[in-house]
Amino acid sequence: MLFYHNKYVREEKNYLNVFTGDTEVYDEENKNELTFHYDSTLEMFILKKYFEKFFKDKEVVREKVIEMSRNITMLLNKYSGSSLNIEDRRKQLQEKYDRNAKK
Repeated sequence: MLFYHNKYVREEKNYLNVFTGDTEVYDEENKNELTFHYDSTLEMFILKKYFEKFFKDKEVVREKVIEMSRNITMLLNKYSGSSLNIEDRRKQLQEKYDRNAKK
C-alpha cells in the first residue's frame, strides 16, 4: 500500500492545476519544481487555501502561492545542501545502497 502511494500516486500520476483546472504550468520560470505530481499539487492546494483567507483577487493569490513555494524550496535546498526532488533522492539512495552492497 505505501509503495503504491509513493511510487504511483506521488510520482507517476498527474493532477490538474489547482488554479485553472487544466494542465497549465504553475510557474514558467520553475517548471521542474512545480509539477503536476502529488507533492507539488498538494503544496499548491494548501498554500492556495491559506492565501484565499487574506486575498480575494485570484491572480494575487496565485502570485503569493508561487512566491511562497519558491521561498520554501529555496530554504529547504539551502539547509539540506542538495535538491529535494524525488528523483534526486531516489538516485542518491540507490547509489548509497550500491556502494554499501559492494563492500
